[in-house]
Amino acid sequence: MAVVLMLYVLYVRNGVAVALRSRDRKAMLLVIGLLSGFAFHVLYNTAMVVGLLPITGIPLPFLSYGGSFTLANFFATGVILGIDFRRYVNR
Repeated sequence: MAVVLMLYVLYVRNGVAVALRSRDRKAMLLVIGLLSGFAFHVLYNTAMVVGLLPITGIPLPFLSYGGSFTLANFFATGVILGIDFRRYVNR
């Protein structure tokens, strides 16, 4: 479990680095919004496992079973990577 949480921390940390390197304010806010939704799911699911919050149907990103949520996570990751790659266009 600790390895999975560390991978989530690395994902969020790298996403914040992408937000800080972005070229414009809209891209930065988009990345921060996507990361905050991601972090909410991870933190809420972790609190459910520990017993701090009641168990609901919030899935764990990239690990829980469900096609649409996994697809949404991959889409959000693609948007974040696209914003990161956009730094090099027309410089």
